[in-house]
Amino acid sequence: MKFSLKVKLEKLVNQYQKEMKEAFAKVKEIESSKLYSADGKDQLIRDIKATLMQADHEYNKALKDLIQVERSAVLNATISKPGDYQNMLTNALNQINMLGDKLTDKAAYDLVKPFFGDYETMHNLHSVISNRYGANGLNVTSRTIGIYDRMISSLDTLAKGTTYFFNTGKNMAIGLNFTLGSEMLLGEATNLDSMAATVEDLIRFKFEEAEASIKDSIKDEMFRKDGE
Repeated sequence: MKFSLKVKLEKLVNQYQKEMKEAFAKVKEIESSKLYSADGKDQLIRDIKATLMQADHEYNKALKDLIQVERSAVLNATISKPGDYQNMLTNALNQINMLGDKLTDKAAYDLVKPFFGDYETMHNLHSVISNRYGANGLNVTSRTIGIYDRMISSLDTLAKGTTYFFNTGKNMAIGLNFTLGSEMLLGEATNLDSMAATVEDLIRFKFEEAEASIKDSIKDEMFRKDGE
């Protein structure tokens, strides 16, 4: 799966800041000009503000579309499936049901590992594991097969929280809030890029490697929360 949210967001944010700064420079030029009357200046500045507010609308739509494109990339993620793929999945589910409470985390991981990289199968397996063993049961297996679902949840939260992310035209200033907001936006994009890369690692990881990777990710999550 190709997933590169941060690079795309950086490009969008940087282009927006460039356009806004150029517009604000024009406003300052108008304000200091002796070529226009006070009413003339007010009208020119109103025109610029209207243009900037339209730009806000267009950039917010571009941000929404960008997030949706990456969301679709996750939902459509798949792998090269062998001819007996469905039989492999059926056998894995039968083993999970048959072993029940005797199923170890490592054994469960080995059963579901062949399906890493395919969203639909990972999503369905995550539902089975969560319903059978609870949210905290089979921790390594549950967290690995649930990673795509967590990405979708994060993308949905990101989309909801950035509906009006670009609003400099309304405020006529690129202030501290926009700077902090941009840092948070790009930080979340970095986390999502990292999760996508983790899926690629899990495809080749053995259980012990996946377990170590999860421990590291939990530490990173705790560190980010402490920094908020």
